[in-house]
Amino acid sequence: MAISNSGETNEVIKLTEIAKQKKIRTIGISQYENSTLAKLVDYPIIHHGGEAVMLRSAATTSLISQLFTIDVLYYAFVNKNLKKVLRVLKESKINIQTFFRKENS
Repeated sequence: MAISNSGETNEVIKLTEIAKQKKIRTIGISQYENSTLAKLVDYPIIHHGGEAVMLRSAATTSLISQLFTIDVLYYAFVNKNLKKVLRVLKESKINIQTFFRKENS
């Protein structure tokens, strides 16, 4: 599951590409349906960005809606696929560690 409000965050795109190479189905949450992320993932979820407010220092509304969406999807999937989820989480951890070791080298 990849999240990028713009759909163009470099790290999110790279990690999603790794998931695709590993034949992992991907979900992307973004504000823009024509973003790189939305085009890359198997299941794009497009959200409304919320109203622009001059004094707001962060995209609080969109962040909360993204996190809620992730929780619902994650727990529904885990409920149906517990053994597989545990195996995939272990593999994901290894992949992320490998990715960041390469980036820091």
